[in-house]
Amino acid sequence: MTDDFIGVLAKDFDVNSAGTVIAQYTRVTCPIPYCTRIRGRVETTANIDTQAELTGVLFDLTRFDNSTATVYRIQAGGEADTGGLQIVDGSITRYWLDCVVDARAMRTDVTA
Repeated sequence: MTDDFIGVLAKDFDVNSAGTVIAQYTRVTCPIPYCTRIRGRVETTANIDTQAELTGVLFDLTRFDNSTATVYRIQAGGEADTGGLQIVDGSITRYWLDCVVDARAMRTDVTA
């Protein structure tokens, strides 16, 4: 096991010149599995720009994408069937997704 989902932190940690995170403590909101909604912009807006596309990804497992921005984005489902987030709602005009955390992601990696 390499990853456990704890919550979303709304700040960056300080790092030293070698790029290592300096030991810090902070408060984080811990989600309740299948209950607490996490909202984020979709990684690729074209994946949910119609109601049919949004409906097609509802209840898919997905994951965060933070490879291109400092603010996390949420993948639009389909390509991430081992992710720890489940898409439960979204907006085709504002390009956001609401997800709940799959309980398995709170304990161990999710496998297909």
